[in-house]
Amino acid sequence: MANSAGKLVTLSVESATPTVYNAVGGLRAKSVRMNAASIDVTDSESVDLWTELLSGGGVKSMEISGSGVFEDDAAIERVRTLFIVGTIEDWRLSIPGWQQIDCPMHIASLEIDSPHDGAVAFSISLQSSGKPVFTGI
Repeated sequence: MANSAGKLVTLSVESATPTVYNAVGGLRAKSVRMNAASIDVTDSESVDLWTELLSGGGVKSMEISGSGVFEDDAAIERVRTLFIVGTIEDWRLSIPGWQQIDCPMHIASLEIDSPHDGAVAFSISLQSSGKPVFTGI
């Protein structure tokens, strides 16, 4: 992956119109974590009792988190509604020069921060609910 400015990474949620994504906000920090649980198949026949893992086994998951300021009232309302209702929706993370990741996700946590001398900000954590689609960009 070529060097790229973090400010170019965007997080969007699918709108009421399928395949149309709207930016959630001006994210100042974001991260993606992909996990693959392992399945231990070590037994008494394992060489010197070294751990052996099942190839391709285990549950995979992805978590996306970010913090920043909302783009507009529509973005605030969309995220608020998805959180309250608990709806799983398609989200898109675009990382210029590397990948676009589309995945159905659930809002695991939402935090609103309102310092007296600054902009109202938010932090959001998403958990995957299905297989992500990776597209090179």
